[in-house]
Formats: sequence, C-alpha cells, structure tokens
Amino acid sequence: MFPTPNLDHLSSKDYEQIYEPSEDTFLLLDALESEITFIKNEINPCICLEIGSGSGCVSTFLGQLLGNNSANIYSENIIEKAWAGGINGREVIDMILPLANKNLLSDNGTFYLLVISDNKPDEIRERMWEQYQFHSERAEKN
Repeated sequence: MFPTPNLDHLSSKDYEQIYEPSEDTFLLLDALESEITFIKNEINPCICLEIGSGSGCVSTFLGQLLGNNSANIYSENIIEKAWAGGINGREVIDMILPLANKNLLSDNGTFYLLVISDNKPDEIRERMWEQYQFHSERAEKN
C-alpha cells in the first residue's frame, strides 16, 4: 500500500483555483495502484500526463508508485475546467479522446480515463474501440 500524497501544503484558498481531491481522485489512485505491476513491467512509462485533477495528487502518487519523487505537474486552468465538463461532463473528455490515439502513445502506451456515469462511459468505450481500436476495462467503485 502506498500512501496518498500529502496535500497539507494546500490551503482552502488554493482550492478556489484547483480541484480538491475527492472520491474520483481516490478511485483513480486505487486503480493505478492495482495496475502497478502491469504499469511497471509492460508499459514502463517515461512520460505521464495528468489532466483535470488540478492538485497534482495523481501525478505525485504515480511518481511514488514508479519510484520517481519528482513528478512534473502543470495546472493552469481555473477550477471550473476541472469539474464542469460541459454537456454530459464530456467537453474536455471529447477533446482529449482523439489525441489519446496510438500515434501519440508508444507501442506499449496505456491511457487511463476516469469518468462518472453522467459521462456515459459505455458510449466512451464504444467510441474508443470503433474509432481507435482501444481495448478497455471497466473498474468500478466497490
């Protein structure tokens, strides 16, 4: 078990500009931790990009899992960009999907996407298979 990154340095004022880690963040952390053997042995990433959480909690956690204490974090958008994703919460997701294709990823690249039921996950999975032949697995909160 890896500890959740310490976010004590963030104040309530910070959370006016960045997304405060919540259930969705921790679900993604659990999914990454459960996949760590696959991530290390099959993917062996040299670049990881986190979009949307704001605090850098996921990048920091992934850095801990991979043994890298210097995860690079970049959060420029205002808080609304992190949680108010437009129609069905999909505005940002729909812009990212075409970019997360096999031309962007290495041959063993992996794309993790955390969505909620309002985002219509089955529709996303179908689109990713039909347009990009991405295999997907669904992990749900227990």
